[in-house]
Formats: sequence, structure tokens, C-alpha cells
Amino acid sequence: MEGQIALVDEFIRLKTILNEPGRKAELAAKRHTGSEMTDMLRFVRETNGKETTKNHYLNEHQFCNRALTGKWEEINEAELDVYDLRLLSAIRKHNTLLITRYLKQAERKKLLDAFVADYRAKPPRLKLVGA
Repeated sequence: MEGQIALVDEFIRLKTILNEPGRKAELAAKRHTGSEMTDMLRFVRETNGKETTKNHYLNEHQFCNRALTGKWEEINEAELDVYDLRLLSAIRKHNTLLITRYLKQAERKKLLDAFVADYRAKPPRLKLVGA
């Protein structure tokens, strides 16, 4: 019985997250910033005469996921609320800027962690519909 109650509670929690206002727009923004980030990664590596493999792209996404969750792994986007989706997009944008400065990942890690701490210290701003 307790297992069934926990299952129903988890279903309700996920349904609430998936039906959040603005979620579809934030998912699209998150995916777009991921493409921008990997395009810049490829450009910078090509400029340095390096090949970019699928592993490099995956590694860069997990690097940003680590900044959000503290874990170097893939994220199930169904479990992210609108605030976390917005923050992940901001992390990817900031990482893209850091990539353009030709910084190594270890250098970017410190700067990205500081960016996330600053972002989380500010109260979340509501995004206006249609803005």
C-alpha cells in the first residue's frame, strides 16, 4: 500500500512539473542554447586544429549539468522545473561565452560555479508571456 501511495505521489509531482506554465518555451530555449554551445565548441576546437567527436559534445553537456546538479551525468529533463530549465539555459549561454575565451574546462568550472551561485542568490524573475 505504501508503495502505491508513493507511486501516485510521484506521478502527481511529475504531472505538475510537466504542466507548468512556460515549460515548453523553456525546453525550447534549453535545447537551442545546447546547439549554440556545441557549435561554438566545434568552432573553437577547429580553430585550434583539433577534431571534435561525439564524446566532446556529451562531455560539454554533462559539464553544464554538473554546474546545475552537482553530478557529472545526463539529466532527465522531465524532472526539471521551469526555474531549473531557465538556469540550465543560462549556464549553457555562459559556458558558450567562456568557450570563446579559449579557457580550459578546469578554468571554466570555477567561473561557471560562481555564475550559478550568483544566479541562485537572486530571486527568480517571472518571464512575461509573449515577451
